[in-house]
Amino acid sequence: MKDQMLHTPDGVRDIYNGECKQKLLLQDRLHEVLERYGYRDIQTPTFEFFNIFGKEIGTTPSRDLYKFFDKDGETLVLRPDFTPSIARSAVKYFSEDDIPVKLCYMGNTFINSSSYQGRLKETTQCGVELIGDGSVAADAEILAMVVDSLKASGLKEFQISVGHASFFQGLVQSAGLGEEETQELRELLNNKNFFGVEEFIGTLDLEENLKNLFGLLGSFETKEEEIAEAKKLAASYPVILSAITDLETLGEYLKLYGIEKYISFELGIISNYQYYTGIIFYGYTFGTGEPVVKGGRYDSLLASFGKDAPSIGFAIVVDQLLAAIQRQKITLASPDYNVLLVFAENKISEAVKKAGELRGQGLNVAMIPMNLMKNKVADYIVTGQWAKKAAAEASKYGKVNKIASSEDKTFSYIPDCSDLPVDEDADYVYICENNTIYGTKFKELPNTKGKTLVADVSSCFLSEPVDVTKYGLIYGGVQKNIGPAGVVIAIIREDLITEDVLPGTPTMLTYKTHADAGSLYNTPPAYGIYICGKVFKWLKKMGGLEVMKERNEKKAKLLYDYLDQSKLFKGTVEKKDRSLMNVPFVTGSDELDAKFVKEAKEAGLENLKGHRTVGGMRASIYNAMPYEGVEALVAFMKKFEEENL
Repeated sequence: MKDQMLHTPDGVRDIYNGECKQKLLLQDRLHEVLERYGYRDIQTPTFEFFNIFGKEIGTTPSRDLYKFFDKDGETLVLRPDFTPSIARSAVKYFSEDDIPVKLCYMGNTFINSSSYQGRLKETTQCGVELIGDGSVAADAEILAMVVDSLKASGLKEFQISVGHASFFQGLVQSAGLGEEETQELRELLNNKNFFGVEEFIGTLDLEENLKNLFGLLGSFETKEEEIAEAKKLAASYPVILSAITDLETLGEYLKLYGIEKYISFELGIISNYQYYTGIIFYGYTFGTGEPVVKGGRYDSLLASFGKDAPSIGFAIVVDQLLAAIQRQKITLASPDYNVLLVFAENKISEAVKKAGELRGQGLNVAMIPMNLMKNKVADYIVTGQWAKKAAAEASKYGKVNKIASSEDKTFSYIPDCSDLPVDEDADYVYICENNTIYGTKFKELPNTKGKTLVADVSSCFLSEPVDVTKYGLIYGGVQKNIGPAGVVIAIIREDLITEDVLPGTPTMLTYKTHADAGSLYNTPPAYGIYICGKVFKWLKKMGGLEVMKERNEKKAKLLYDYLDQSKLFKGTVEKKDRSLMNVPFVTGSDELDAKFVKEAKEAGLENLKGHRTVGGMRASIYNAMPYEGVEALVAFMKKFEEENL
């Protein structure tokens, strides 16, 4: 017992000093990528009921689980795998969501296996689960996220091997293999014993095309032309054909992302997790014999918990990735903000005070995204969730004054901004010009009393003409009116583009970096920009922003006029502050609201459910929505009102 006091059990270890710092930096970098793709954090318990990971689920074998009992005699296990836990959570908390649910996680998993000799039994995983999207486009986006994550870790050389669960399953079914034969073939493939696979195939009595398809299991990489040939061979085998077609389509999507060089198809890939139904993939790099990332599609797993929803995800094995980048001599650099205070014993009071001041200045902050807060003071007008989040983020780097807010009435109006208590030291005044969730819009810009105006215009970009000279900085995501998510447009007054930023600001997060490089400092999202260009041409063809404003006003007037005379529905926003883009409304009854959303969906009117903080409904009538679409909504609302009053 005494000898154990300074030692850890087999399969676990302490991580400290520089290695610990590198691991935490790596986790931060990976998490940033997942957030950029729109994923929300979730934490699940370290231990769960045994049946969450039972044989029926198709996860880790029981013999490899850390099992114990609670006081009621229930069998519990330390989680070996995040996916079943998140599937359970998704069914419990997100079952009513009509749009895909994007969840990301960071935490430890535990495998108790003797075959893991020399390997860690406790490992940190960082990953995502995309629930509710069964498209090949979703598969491609997941792989793009994997590539971006590995790049963010500092890796230059890595490869993602992609297979398809249905290819193996289709082969087994078509050949009529029994359980023992299937398991034998699985073991050969898991051990990369391709000579053994070849011998095994030779023992089978197979039709020629099927035999040739089996032969593809023994290839490390399946070329594009081999995929095309396999598609012909699989014409009589629907399950196999579907798998090959998916991979062929996936290959085309990967070209759009420009990541095809990192991807190779390997039809012999299988997984020990039986819940996979579609693509399966593993990521490899030199410096470790184990995959640094693994994932796949599992369209049937959520049904085990009561909800049928297609899903896909991946997990980065942080410890394996850290080992690889260390062996490749990659160092994750970060500003070192440690300060050593040296003081005489009788000066301890002053030292404690000074230490407090230094901590308050944020010396432990590794990333400082703010370029403009040179006096470390900024004024924020809080009119919705996004402005609230922006203020919270800025408060990490300096003093934030909330000089006006409409939170007292659930952000249903824009406060009077004609005479604001603007701080003399403020570097800028911030607004979110159009509030997507609450349906409000600044009709007049605030009087900033000479201070720089910064505006998030994500949800009103290009909906009407804008005098950019009234702003210091306009920025916004393009995903509402312009193009696919992932592209941001920033219009910055030239005098604000300087090297005079807060110390420690990363090069990547400095506006001057991108201005000097013509927005080509890093590889741009070329396809997203291409789509934006198509939209710009369409806008010009339509007559420009003056015409777009007329169209949007006409659409909004139709809907608002009906709401103003309706006996059932009412708008939630003060008339003077109504948005042209987002129109929230309610019936006054939660039951009726739910009924309206349900029946509207059945009638072909999608995504009308309001945000949880407002309730009711919300119609987003962005540039692309035609007048006829609003007419259809109003007609349905009239019908619903007649039937429910």
